[in-house]
Amino acid sequence: MQENIPTHLIVRYLSNEATAEEKKKLLDWVAEDASHHKAFLEWLTLWENKTPRPAEPDLSHALRQLNDKIDIYEEDEKKTRTLFSWRKLAASIAVFLVAGIAIYLLGKYSESRSEKITYTQQTTSSGEQISIKLSDGSVVQLNAQASLKYPETFKGFKREVYLTGEAFFEIEKDSLRPFIIHTGEFSTHVLGTSFNVNATGDNIIVSVASGKVRVMQGDEMQTLLPEEKVRYSSATKIMVKEKANLERELAWKNNTLIFEDTRLSDASKKIEQWYGVSVSFQNEAIKHCLITGKYKNEPIDKVLQAISYSTGIQYRITDKTITLYGKGCE
Repeated sequence: MQENIPTHLIVRYLSNEATAEEKKKLLDWVAEDASHHKAFLEWLTLWENKTPRPAEPDLSHALRQLNDKIDIYEEDEKKTRTLFSWRKLAASIAVFLVAGIAIYLLGKYSESRSEKITYTQQTTSSGEQISIKLSDGSVVQLNAQASLKYPETFKGFKREVYLTGEAFFEIEKDSLRPFIIHTGEFSTHVLGTSFNVNATGDNIIVSVASGKVRVMQGDEMQTLLPEEKVRYSSATKIMVKEKANLERELAWKNNTLIFEDTRLSDASKKIEQWYGVSVSFQNEAIKHCLITGKYKNEPIDKVLQAISYSTGIQYRITDKTITLYGKGCE
């Protein structure tokens, strides 16, 4: 077991400058022993501390002090060789060296804290999907009418992004830096996994494809495993865990629309998002009609024809507006 890890390696990791090999070396060291994990957490605390930046480290002054210390030792040794042992001298030298390293690292830490985080925001329009690769190697597939705000480079021990709409995340594993997706007052926390976040309406739905995901709202927390999902209502502030139908939840990634006994009021929102149109209803009863169907890369008129056939509802297309009319459903 490796007892110590070079301090400069920890600093490089926390400042997001470590290579893949250096990251693996540090993560292996942390996982070796509980004391290593504790030591690393102490470094994280130091890194996140908001103390003012100290003066620039004067290593030459520290070295002069060290030389003075050695001179004093040599002078005293001539007078009486029993005052110090070589062990005490070594300990004295070690104290000065550690102090010098600590001053240097704290200076580096403060310099990193003073760096401004630069954010990038990408937004999709109706019918558009894009793939975004983040600085840590994680990949985000953004659905239509969605927006993702993220740092150009992740710093510190948290990776945080801000999502509006729907996206599928494939997060690069990093057990020391959790990945957090903020969707309003709701947040999703992961270490390395793949999952879908849908925040397009009044409900926020998180569905897990692989790994483990923790979702939080206020003081409430739920842990999700593969093929599980949580549905959070912005109106009631209630989270409900359910079994996830991943084929349906992730169908949009394969350009597929899936409806399973879906009310037309809900299906119309998907159609608007998918095709960039506006859907209106001649009467409220039409919204209650249920539809079922699977459409892969189908034009909108094919989808509307299928809906009309199964429900008896008629439709009219005027430019980018679709009007549904007819008797409706109970």
